[in-house]
Amino acid sequence: MLGVQAIDIYVRRIACLTVIVLTLMAAACTPSAKAQAQRLPPQPGYQVVDVRTQGPFELQRWVTAAAPDVSPSGMCDCIVVVYQGSRRVVTLGTAGDLSAITIEAMTGRDINGDGSPTSSSRRGAVVRTVAT
Repeated sequence: MLGVQAIDIYVRRIACLTVIVLTLMAAACTPSAKAQAQRLPPQPGYQVVDVRTQGPFELQRWVTAAAPDVSPSGMCDCIVVVYQGSRRVVTLGTAGDLSAITIEAMTGRDINGDGSPTSSSRRGAVVRTVAT
């Protein structure tokens, strides 16, 4: 009788370990959020430099492969694409132009005089562009 109980416990442990291994394998095969966020370049020959989230928006900075350097001040041949979910909201920058585009933190204030945001769920962001 003791042998049957030991075998039963052993089988249960093996089944539990199998479930754990299969769960870990499924998690490893699922694309990460960053991989899912990757989208097509805004212009041919551009590669993603960085991706960050600001509130409900995802900001992707793309730089040309021909001149991939970004100066300490942020000057580069870059294009910034802003997404809200899967929807492209705005594209900032022009291919072939050196510029520094800064998107500052959301202020929570009406920044353009249109009466928005009227609630804390809608906030403005300040965009500054310096071009050469």
